[in-house]
Amino acid sequence: MAQISPRLARTYFAEIAADSALPLAPDDLVHMVRRRQHGHVVIGDIAIRCYKNRSRWTYDERDIRRAAQAFADFHLDLNDVVEVLSTIKFFPRLGGSSVM
Repeated sequence: MAQISPRLARTYFAEIAADSALPLAPDDLVHMVRRRQHGHVVIGDIAIRCYKNRSRWTYDERDIRRAAQAFADFHLDLNDVVEVLSTIKFFPRLGGSSVM
């Protein structure tokens, strides 16, 4: 298991998933807030685990390559896209919460 830095993980992901149908900024992959709370990011069915050793985050290179390849292999069929209409009504309150 080769441990790589977030910068190298971002580079690998960008190179492999460059031709993907979905745009993704690789910076979003390595700087997600939930990553620090849970220790992993999920893309499809692949969990990209993050490891912290001596105050430095690292990734498993195999996870990055598998997730990038799965992301690159994703095909978007516009006939399968539907418009979603929200039934949630927002009322301005102190908390800005929504009421259904």
